[in-house]
Amino acid sequence: MIPRLKLDASWSDVIAFFWASSKPNPKAKTQLFQEIKKRTSYGSVSALSNRTLFDAFLEALDLEPGDEILISALTIQNMADIIKAHKLVPIPVDVEIDTLAPSLKEISRQASKQSKALVIAPLFGGKIDITPYQQWCEENDIILVEDMAQAFDGEYFGSAPNRIMSFGPIKSKTAFAGGIFLSKDQNLLNKISNIVERHPPLSSSWYQKRILKMAFLKLITLPLIFRAVIAM
Repeated sequence: MIPRLKLDASWSDVIAFFWASSKPNPKAKTQLFQEIKKRTSYGSVSALSNRTLFDAFLEALDLEPGDEILISALTIQNMADIIKAHKLVPIPVDVEIDTLAPSLKEISRQASKQSKALVIAPLFGGKIDITPYQQWCEENDIILVEDMAQAFDGEYFGSAPNRIMSFGPIKSKTAFAGGIFLSKDQNLLNKISNIVERHPPLSSSWYQKRILKMAFLKLITLPLIFRAVIAM
């Protein structure tokens, strides 16, 4: 039997992750941002996950309770939960069946004077032409965010003014954890960075346990072992 999901990390990746976690490198973060600068001109902030950064982004905006965040209707529940946790209102926008992109007509219909941001998520590894959404956001003084959790493939870095990337276990080019917020707005990045820095740091052992868990999942998805597990 073939498992429906396989981790996008080789055994050499798993070993490299564990080796790196056992010998913390204080220069690693600087090296990460240097590599990002080679790929894009945008500034960046890193954190534990995509959702950590989205939470910090909403806090950095300092919106009024009841303000609205327009968001692709086809998304994970956690994104709406984070919006609600900030006493904001998530406004789901239906996606078009042929592109899986939010309908601009529906966005215009759903938007109000309280709408402050639009979050668009390219789904299932696809890409969305951001240009019409960016033009609409500029005309309506709304912040545009591209949620790249499912779109990053190691090459495509998005095209919106603000982008969130994820490297969680089920993502392409996974590192088993981590996320990056990209933006040309340095003031916004500084605010997000200050918020993230207040979070309690996680130990190397936390990450090592996560790596071992992912290694176990990777092991049981080997076809021979997977067949035995299913049989049992």
